[in-house]
Amino acid sequence: MYIVAGKLKGRKLKVLKGMRVVEARVRKALYDLLAENMPGSVVLDIFAGSGSLGIEAVSWGAKKVVFVEKTGRNSRLIQDNCKRLDCAAEFSVFQEDVFSFLKHSASEKYYFDYIFFDPPYKENILTKTLKSLAGYDILTPQTFVVSLGSVRESLEIAKGWQRVFVRCYGDRQVMILKMR
Repeated sequence: MYIVAGKLKGRKLKVLKGMRVVEARVRKALYDLLAENMPGSVVLDIFAGSGSLGIEAVSWGAKKVVFVEKTGRNSRLIQDNCKRLDCAAEFSVFQEDVFSFLKHSASEKYYFDYIFFDPPYKENILTKTLKSLAGYDILTPQTFVVSLGSVRESLEIAKGWQRVFVRCYGDRQVMILKMR
C-alpha cells in the first residue's frame, strides 16, 4: 500500500496479512473532496487499522493525527509506519477501545476537525459510533465525520447528523457527515 497524494506521495505503508485496507482510489477520491481544508487540521482516526487514513491526512497537511486502535499488533503497525515516514511528532497512537477513548477525550477537551472511521464490518457499529460521537463534546461546528462501511450494513443516521456526501466504491460505502 502506498500514500496517494501530498508531501508523502508514493511512500509505502506496511500492512498486515489479511488486513482490510482502504483502496487507493477511495483514499484519493476522499482527499480530493477534503484537501482544501486539511492543512493545519487536527484529525481523529478511529478503528485505525494500518493508519492509512490518518497518514494520508498528514500527507495533505494535517498538523496532528490521533489514532485509536484496540488491537496491539495494529497499534504497533501504526507506530512503525509513522516512524518510518519520519513524521512521528505529528501522530499519537492510543491502544484502547474507541468508545472508552471518546469518553475520556471529551473530558480532556480534545476537539477534532476531521474524524475518520472504518470499523469492522458488523451490524450497527457505524450507527453506534455516530451516536457516540454526537454524545461527546469533541466536535466543532466545522467537523467533518467520514464513515467508511459496507454497502450491506444497515446504517441509521443518528439524530442531528446531516449527510454531506455519499458514494459507493464496490462493496464500500463512503459517507461524509456534519452535525446540524
